[in-house]
Amino acid sequence: MNKMSLRTKGLLLIVLISIIPLLLAGVSNYMTVREQMIDSAKEKTMSRLQSGASQLASWLAIRRAEVLVMSRTDVVRFGTDEERLRYFNRELVRSGFTYHAIGFVHPNGFAIRTNGPTIPMGGQSFFLDAIEGKVTVTDPMIPFF
Repeated sequence: MNKMSLRTKGLLLIVLISIIPLLLAGVSNYMTVREQMIDSAKEKTMSRLQSGASQLASWLAIRRAEVLVMSRTDVVRFGTDEERLRYFNRELVRSGFTYHAIGFVHPNGFAIRTNGPTIPMGGQSFFLDAIEGKVTVTDPMIPFF
């Protein structure tokens, strides 16, 4: 029979006693670092999202201000449809084609646009808001205008 010596048994016991705490410390460190890395990635992503949202909000505020200025010009308020279309086309060029199209919706609900024929828009939510005096930008994901 193969018997281990007392010295070998003691050494094996010391090694096992040392490995278990080291294993627990390694697993604990791994979990802690993993959580910290995930939290850091979340914070970085959130910061980028907030920055992008802020830039988008600023861009939209500028566009709303431009629309408000255009709406208050004499050509848009008192001009003919042809004069309005010429003005809107000049604004498209001046702005470097920031807009896909610019148009005007008459109080009767019919729209004249720089990119197509006159179309009825009296039932659209942006038209109803505009009739109440609110500066409105149409939803870019739903191309009614």
